[in-house]
Amino acid sequence: MTQRGSSRPRSSKQDKPIIIKRGSIRVQIYRQKRVVAGVEYHQHVVVWVDATGKRIRKTFSDLTSATALAEQTATALSRGDWAASTFTGTDASIYADACERVARFRVSLTEAISEFGAARSKLPSGVSLIEVVSDYLQRHPIGAVQKTVSEVLSEFIRDREAAKCSTVHLRDIRSRLGQFAGAFQMPIQSLTALLVRDWLRSLKKPNGDPLTTRTLNNLLRLIGSLLHFARRQKYLNRDLVEEITEIDLGRNAPTETGIFSPEDLRKLLDHCPEDLIAPLAIGAFCGLRTSELGRLDWRAVDLASGFIRIEAKIAKTASRRLIPIPDNLREWLQPIAQKEGPINPSTDDRGLNHRLVRGPARSAHVAWVKNGLRHSFCSYRLAQTNNAAQVALEAGNSTNMIFRHYRELVTPAQAEAWFSIRPNT
Repeated sequence: MTQRGSSRPRSSKQDKPIIIKRGSIRVQIYRQKRVVAGVEYHQHVVVWVDATGKRIRKTFSDLTSATALAEQTATALSRGDWAASTFTGTDASIYADACERVARFRVSLTEAISEFGAARSKLPSGVSLIEVVSDYLQRHPIGAVQKTVSEVLSEFIRDREAAKCSTVHLRDIRSRLGQFAGAFQMPIQSLTALLVRDWLRSLKKPNGDPLTTRTLNNLLRLIGSLLHFARRQKYLNRDLVEEITEIDLGRNAPTETGIFSPEDLRKLLDHCPEDLIAPLAIGAFCGLRTSELGRLDWRAVDLASGFIRIEAKIAKTASRRLIPIPDNLREWLQPIAQKEGPINPSTDDRGLNHRLVRGPARSAHVAWVKNGLRHSFCSYRLAQTNNAAQVALEAGNSTNMIFRHYRELVTPAQAEAWFSIRPNT
């Protein structure tokens, strides 16, 4: 209840008033007792003098609301804001509640309102401040370790090295993800799908043409591996990882599987120096990947048992497999076979590919087909066996991939011609 008048409220001698001061302004809070139906109650009366000199009294049942009104009134009067000094009891309660809510953040109500207004003015219509805060907390979980993209990449490489990943895979990570980390020198939590998508679409070939959709999707999958690693390390939340890895770059355009003809392979072998015969013939008749040929040792080539053993450490899929040695390949290998040592006369698979292109392909005037030896083996072997599951096992691939890329590319007669290529024939 609010009362106005000139009389001073009664108080006991032991209950001295609380005085709120702002400069020369004084607002007092008196504690009084009331008895209603024999029950004693306490109430708090706020007293001040308004602009006209009239004494104003407002009564509250709790000290918190009374104090809030007294402080607000004293502040308003000291600033000359007489209108604000006429708060009602409801206004005072609202004010007290607001002050209490911001007090735990150690800011004043004025500071809180100012900060809210500045933040809200930067948001588009329809977006609330709580939505922005929620999004920030998703990307920057409380207690999460802050890591840059480069720092996470270094950890990822060490993790892949410890997992005994192939040299080719590690080289791919360092090259492609190194480019990614160089473009995003920032905390990994600050990545967004929009940033990554725009960067991917900006990439160009050396001649200035855009990268193919297939290349971009392959790069996105590699980025996804890095982000999933970061999530497992608690550097990122699942939502952000999914947001980026689900970027739609378009579907891969269908590509024609390039292969060599039996006549082309005959020419390549006829113009091949002796140190390249083994990797060329094994690639053509057993379908090893260039990276696998680059790491293959003669100890894995068992002419007696008739199998080439691909260990997990050199396989792209990190799984072992046995590949049967066809009769014509045995004839190519027997004169040059060694007990041990690298099949590849170059330092790595890139060097091997370079020598094949610059050597027998150029000498024989045969256009080199990228991954042509492996594609040729899969195509001719499938036509020869009519068994996709068997070819998938020998090639270290999936049955679905064999069907999708190699089915009905060649005839059984062409397959017979391919696996009949022998030395001096």
